[in-house]
Amino acid sequence: MSQENEIRAKGLRLTPQRQLVLDAVRQLGHATPDEIAARVRQAHPGINLSTVYRNLETLEKAEIGRAHV
Repeated sequence: MSQENEIRAKGLRLTPQRQLVLDAVRQLGHATPDEIAARVRQAHPGINLSTVYRNLETLEKAEIGRAHV
């Protein structure tokens, strides 16, 4: 299942920020929110740490991407 379909199947929208966070989680594996934020900022320098935390929490609640805060 594609990431977009996986997220939509859980009733969520695939926003650009959520896509970046999910990609970082999957690329880094077990990483801290700060490490994920650093990876996301490579593609989107203006993203706030709070945005990363919110998306991690949303992904974790939806059981997507093994996101753990």
